[in-house]
Amino acid sequence: MHMCERLHASDAWQVAHLLDPRALVPESVMPHYRFLLDNQLETASLPGRLRALRDVGVPYTDDMIQNAAYDAIGQARPDTDAASEVAARYGDATHQSHGDLAEPHRDDYRR
Repeated sequence: MHMCERLHASDAWQVAHLLDPRALVPESVMPHYRFLLDNQLETASLPGRLRALRDVGVPYTDDMIQNAAYDAIGQARPDTDAASEVAARYGDATHQSHGDLAEPHRDDYRR
């Protein structure tokens, strides 16, 4: 497990970090994302976006496109029935906990 994952794996820490990054990591240059608490998740445009991505080669199926908005909720709320349907459409890799994630290799960031 990566050191950052051991220290910061809780959902509460992640939310606190999004709200005020420098309160938890004083040297952070990350901006705050407090507005996310007040904004409703916009999902209506997702099917069109996935269709556009499919047009340029991303292998989205019709089922993935049709369920894009529902799947976004499932990804945001992993303890719901919607989350298990995401795994059925996209595979079990969509449900990794922080402890399951492999430490990224520096070459993973080079493109």
